[in-house]
Amino acid sequence: MPYLLIAPTLLLVATFTILPTLQSVNASLYEPGRATRNEAGQRVPGEPTFVGLDNYASLFDPAHPLGRRFPRVLTNTLVFTAATVLVSIPLALAFALLVNRKIIGLGLWRFSFFYTVMLPLIGAANIWAFLFANTTGVINTILRTFGLDGRDWLGDPDLVLFSVIVVNIWKQTGFFMIFYLAALQNIPRDIHEAADLDGAGYFQKFYYLIVPMLRRTTLFLVVVASTYAFQTVE
Repeated sequence: MPYLLIAPTLLLVATFTILPTLQSVNASLYEPGRATRNEAGQRVPGEPTFVGLDNYASLFDPAHPLGRRFPRVLTNTLVFTAATVLVSIPLALAFALLVNRKIIGLGLWRFSFFYTVMLPLIGAANIWAFLFANTTGVINTILRTFGLDGRDWLGDPDLVLFSVIVVNIWKQTGFFMIFYLAALQNIPRDIHEAADLDGAGYFQKFYYLIVPMLRRTTLFLVVVASTYAFQTVE
């Protein structure tokens, strides 16, 4: 009976997760065939050639075109992932703590933090492209107001990765906030009351009570955020 009950979910996971993963691994062991033209002038796809692990070896071969670019690509991806996770998760916890209390306009605050999640990443990129623009961009306009020089946020190789990281943090922090907010609301009120009776201050409750009780949520978010950052292509 247990296997019968999980069969529908297992079928979906096998069809849309396990099978595509195995197909991707298998495809990585082949060199795509070169297309040719037949006598009628039509393009005919070539047969792929089995090369084993040569495709993976090429990534670390400085003499190969892919090998010359892959270390920089991998480094940028790791920096992007680390910066996104290390900033967005603590920021999400701070937002969750802010909207988990009784404040005026609580619904509006929660919506404003979560609204960025509903925007497609391409749409968010267009908004930030306007903010980062060289001459008419909002950020450079504000900097010039204070007598500072504007920066080429999207054209300077030293700044463009930072700019993309900022956009991604802005985009996904509200999503992580929802998980923290749900976890905070599941902490029994009795524990807070007992800590208050023992004379614990806010920071003591945060460090010794809230953070330990949120460790499973934090672990889950670290895994999800890291995976999402590696998969962010837009």
